Amino acid sequence: MAVLLLAGTAFPQPAQAAEFSSQEIETSYYEGANITIRIDGDEMRVTVPKTEDYSYIIVTFMDSLGNAPREARPVRVADGTAFYRIEEQRDGVYYVQLYRGKDAEGEFTDVIGGMESVAVLSESGEIRIIPSPVYDSSAAAFEAKAVSTDALFFYLQSSENVQSDAEQIRALAEEITASAASAYDRLIAVHDWVASNIYYDFDAVRAQSGWPKDALGTLSSRRSVCEGYANLATALLRACGIPAKTIFGYALYGDDSSWTLSNMYGDRANHAWTEAFVDGRWVLMDTTWDSDNAYRNGEYQTGEAVHTYFDSTLEFFSYSHRQSREDEYDSSYIRTPFSDIEDHWAYESIRFAINQGLMDGVRESLFAPDESTTQAMFLAVLARMEGVTVKNSGKTAVDDGTGADEPESGDAAPWYRDAVLWAEENGILKGLASEFSPEDEIDREMMAVMLYNYILREEPELAEAAEGQTAPEAAAFTDAGAISGSAREAVRRTVSWGLLTGYEDGSFGPDRGMTRAEMATVIERIEYEKICIQSVDN
Repeated sequence: MAVLLLAGTAFPQPAQAAEFSSQEIETSYYEGANITIRIDGDEMRVTVPKTEDYSYIIVTFMDSLGNAPREARPVRVADGTAFYRIEEQRDGVYYVQLYRGKDAEGEFTDVIGGMESVAVLSESGEIRIIPSPVYDSSAAAFEAKAVSTDALFFYLQSSENVQSDAEQIRALAEEITASAASAYDRLIAVHDWVASNIYYDFDAVRAQSGWPKDALGTLSSRRSVCEGYANLATALLRACGIPAKTIFGYALYGDDSSWTLSNMYGDRANHAWTEAFVDGRWVLMDTTWDSDNAYRNGEYQTGEAVHTYFDSTLEFFSYSHRQSREDEYDSSYIRTPFSDIEDHWAYESIRFAINQGLMDGVRESLFAPDESTTQAMFLAVLARMEGVTVKNSGKTAVDDGTGADEPESGDAAPWYRDAVLWAEENGILKGLASEFSPEDEIDREMMAVMLYNYILREEPELAEAAEGQTAPEAAAFTDAGAISGSAREAVRRTVSWGLLTGYEDGSFGPDRGMTRAEMATVIERIEYEKICIQSVDN
């Protein structure tokens, strides 16, 4: 049997968990903050950002007992790189301490240091970089993070402590990202604003109460602790169309400055940070640690915001951070359970359509993924994607597949009336090769035309983002002669937009019907591409 191929069932995977290298480590994917340490024999090469702040650097080691590093002379940085000969060290673990300065005689600022810094092992005269004790578990957890459309939509929604739909949050997000040219630039703008404008409330910490933990409260007071920093950053990112989440975990600082059996395992948490989905991957950032603002003894102390923990590599981040609690999104979550979808090829797409209220079952406990879709059903789903309320047929509570309310008593109009009116007003039915008959099964040619009209009218940014992508002519399909002339452009464009392709045998199947599972896959793909426009730089 031929299998319908629909684009959009495979999603980008988190790319930050890499195989750990004993010779080289980078601290960040952000060029403006990345520090690269490479060990080759008895030489260590340190590459830093090419800025005035890094005109000179000091690099030395702290031993595993926390003993202060020996004094070291500043080294002039040439073309962003400094070289060191590694002196003979006693066997043991050491932590790289790096300081930066504008001139050799001036003040130096610590960049990475303490025992949460990059670790090296000296053994039998050789030195190599070693991973954090929690790196392997962190990498496994990071690779498992959900990147489905359903998960990304979840992380765009406002919530109790992340009030991304509040007017104050939306207005601020628009203001601080107004000049951002890309999603990544918006991410930097949000990070920098939070790190520069929120103050860590040491007085509240000392009193063990009094700090806001939600985004609005933090914005209002301009003071909080890590949870407030993280929730505000998360809310601002969601407000500007970037999926984001607040992560709770364990971080090394203060008296607890090394990984031990008591903090390497379990769900204890003493810190919070933010992850954002940009460029097809989850990006790590800790606005609290990148802020040097403090509220102490009733006074504000303004420091310099940095990017040490912005877009960190997992290898570096794991030296000091460990996620100890699960992400808020539960990958098994589904609003209404159905007995006939769990092992279905379109399970992810169906779950998305259900959780977003775009589709429901046809009978109690049954979704019927392989049953056919009518022209009215497809229109109803498109209309609901645009916020149109569509009543259902009234045959059963969920008969039409839209999940809408029952028709009012005495209302003789068909359940799909509002969807059809919306479609006619917006040109969705324009150019159909055959007469629109709402209760008849929809074929793939009609589906392509409706999709084509819908994208051009309602989602032009999606069409623009796909410009330049190669798209096969309709004539490339083995059954091209069966495709109506008026539908050929719609078929070509919907294929180029990645919403659908053909069958494994090379045909398009213009007169074939569409199943409910296929419909769910198509609408999920549309919504995923809409997210990409906001959060993925093309």
